[in-house]
Amino acid sequence: MKQAVFLYFSVSIPSSSSVLTEYSVHTMASWCPASPSITTYWIRPSSFLSTSGWSLQYPAASSPSITPDSPAAASAEKKDNLTFKLADGVDLEMIWIPAGTFMMGSPEDELGRYDNETQHQVTLTQGFWIGKYPVTQAQYKAVTGGNPSYFTSFFGGMKKDNPVESVSWYKIGHFCYVLNETHESELPSGYKFALPTEAQWEYACRAGTTRALNSNQNLLNENGYDSRLDELGWYDANSGGKTHPVGQKKPNAWGLYDMHGNVWEWCRDNCEYAGDVATDTYRDGVVDPLCCSGSYRVLRGGSWSNYAGGCRSAYRGSNRSVPLYGNNFVGFRLALAPVQ
Repeated sequence: MKQAVFLYFSVSIPSSSSVLTEYSVHTMASWCPASPSITTYWIRPSSFLSTSGWSLQYPAASSPSITPDSPAAASAEKKDNLTFKLADGVDLEMIWIPAGTFMMGSPEDELGRYDNETQHQVTLTQGFWIGKYPVTQAQYKAVTGGNPSYFTSFFGGMKKDNPVESVSWYKIGHFCYVLNETHESELPSGYKFALPTEAQWEYACRAGTTRALNSNQNLLNENGYDSRLDELGWYDANSGGKTHPVGQKKPNAWGLYDMHGNVWEWCRDNCEYAGDVATDTYRDGVVDPLCCSGSYRVLRGGSWSNYAGGCRSAYRGSNRSVPLYGNNFVGFRLALAPVQ
């Protein structure tokens, strides 16, 4: 079973490097197993060392795997939802998602389907928590003190319940680092805040469904207005060209909101992009997949600017999503995931 590994090191970058200086502090983590080919990592933002000062933390010996249908898994999977207080009046709600096996991707006859959505069986051996909503502007500001969002109220005021956007994949690393440090005593043993993997995201979105939408319905219209999608999310035909407060549409069977539309959501996986998203883990029979190769990052869920077909459960977004940059249609949803 692939294990997640935190790699912590610090690097000093000359202040003359105007773009990269910010990322010597606002940082991201690699959840890929330590290997000579690692190209992404977490930088510990609390200190600056020379590049020779970094060190790897290798995982401890693996414990025996628990299959999703075993008696041990059944007892281990009964966990409560969690709420973390980020500030006065600002809570972070996390929903428990049990381990399981599902069909990732879409059937060949699904309206709006792309060729890179080949259906295949995926097993997630450990349960995890995932955000009830995408991270909001209020939540992001409570953790980091700032709000990078494009969609704010007059004179730049915060729209506290709208999803935060215009945040890069790397900056989310700093967000998670602060959360993990601040709430260390509250975290379940063996779990840390992070982005969900692409497989975790689709598994949570589907909540046991097999069709295009997590209401277990297919689209009526790939482009333009679709009444079935309208019940679930904000997209180009109903958004008015902007984000909306989270939680206004119907949730899926596991109580997750805004999985279709509003903002794209960054995933943990690397990917390549050559017309379509490609990862080396998107194949039948994989267990706890996480792609660690590629220059870009996976996006899921579609956004306020997407047509209906781009908001399906199986749709894989990237469009050359460079981790250094954010866009006003891209946000994120947190996971509390097993780590070493």
